[in-house]
Amino acid sequence: MSILKKICGKLLQFLLFEKIPEFATEMYIQLAKGAKTQFYKETAKEIIERVETRRDVWNLLDIGTGPGFMLFEIADLSDDLELVGIDLSEKLINFAKGESEKRGYGDIHFEIGDANHLDFEDNVCDFIISSGVLHSLRNPVAAIKEWLSVLKPGHDLWIYDPTVLITEEEAKDSYRLEKVLKDIEKSLESRKDRLLFRLMCWISSLPPRPMPINNIIEILEKADVVDPDKRRLFMIENRKDYIKITIIKK
Repeated sequence: MSILKKICGKLLQFLLFEKIPEFATEMYIQLAKGAKTQFYKETAKEIIERVETRRDVWNLLDIGTGPGFMLFEIADLSDDLELVGIDLSEKLINFAKGESEKRGYGDIHFEIGDANHLDFEDNVCDFIISSGVLHSLRNPVAAIKEWLSVLKPGHDLWIYDPTVLITEEEAKDSYRLEKVLKDIEKSLESRKDRLLFRLMCWISSLPPRPMPINNIIEILEKADVVDPDKRRLFMIENRKDYIKITIIKK
C-alpha cells in the first residue's frame, strides 16, 4: 500500500466518525433505494418469521437504521411490532421520519443515536437488528456488548454486514484477495456502483470486503457471546454478498 493510500485511509476514517458523512447522505439514500430493495424485503420476511415463531416479541430496535428502509419493509409485514430505528446521521434520520410520515406508518420511531452508547435501559428490547454497521465500528467488541446489554435474556440479536468470509490463509494470499474483490465488483449491478466500489477499495478497503472468519469469531468471543461452559451462542452464515450473525443473549 502506498503512502498516499494510507493517508487517504486514515483521513477517511477520521471524517466518517462511524457514520455516513453528511455530504454523502443523498447518494447513500439513492444507492440504498436501488441496490438493497431485495435485501430489505428478504430480511424483513426472515425477521417476521422469527417473530411469529417466538410469540414473545413486541418491540424491535434497528441499530444504524439509515434511511429506514428495513423498518418500512418490516412494518408492511406486521402491525403489532413497536419499531425503533437509531442512526448517528441527523440527515438520514430526518429523511426516515419524513418518509415514514408520507407512507403512513404510525408505529415507527426514529431518533439520532450512537450504536456505542444506547439510550435505553438494560434488558428492555425484545429483538435487535443491525445491517451494514459492524464493519464501520472502531470497537466492535464494546459495541456488541452494549447492544446485548439492552436486549432481554434469551432473545435475538441479528447482525448483517456486507462482508465476504475468507480463511486466514486466504487473507494472507494477495492473489486470492484480489480475485475476491474482483468477484464482488462484478456482482454489483450498475456501473456507478462498480466505480464507487473500486474507489473505496483503493482508499481503504471499505466494504463490501473480504474478512477472515477467525476475526469475526474472535470479536464475538471477546464480546462474551458464550455460555458458562464456553459454548458459542452465535452462528455465522456466509450468504451471497453479505454475512448474517445470529446471537442469542445468555
